[in-house]
Amino acid sequence: AEKVLSPLNSGQLKVLSGFKCVRYLGKGQGFLVDIQTRYGMIYPIRVRSFINGTGQGLAVTRYDDTLVQNLIRQGTIAPHPSGGIHVDFDASFTINKDGKPSEWLFALGEMTRGTHFFTNAVSQISIFADRIAGFIVNSMNFNVGVKND
Repeated sequence: AEKVLSPLNSGQLKVLSGFKCVRYLGKGQGFLVDIQTRYGMIYPIRVRSFINGTGQGLAVTRYDDTLVQNLIRQGTIAPHPSGGIHVDFDASFTINKDGKPSEWLFALGEMTRGTHFFTNAVSQISIFADRIAGFIVNSMNFNVGVKND
């Protein structure tokens, strides 16, 4: 943060929202970055250096993933308005388009970002993975060592 503060204060570094796309212009030429205004107008900015800090998109409907798109289309999972998909907070069951929890499909990590705040911390993922594993094991019908007469 301290290394970023000086270039920000001097105007050497700018933080812009509305990123649409970037094109590399060639060695020594820099980049052409398309920025969209809040009114929908797109304008290009030529820059020497470019840092894409947008992260993973929030809208799962735009993910380039056939499995996710098929599950959404079938209604098996439902997009969350704050990003990712709807899941049960504690058990990480996925929630379908009708608001009903799945008994067989779970999600963790970035896909749960609308329900959970910290989605990419290893410690949080391991907690949810442990909960999911515990639920699966507890829901199995074990008849080990039981005799049926």
